[in-house]
Amino acid sequence: MALQNLSEHVQGNHFLRPAEIEAAFAGVGMKAHTLRFSAGLEAVVVATRSS
Repeated sequence: MALQNLSEHVQGNHFLRPAEIEAAFAGVGMKAHTLRFSAGLEAVVVATRSS
């Protein structure tokens, strides 16, 4: 994964950060919540949409 991240960075890309994912969900009217684990190094973003 680190090698892939480095390759993407060299190409001008990057993995989306949790805040960027939350903002994208907010942009389409969904509420997002980030769950962090592994001492904060890993994250899962969960989003829900009100009906």
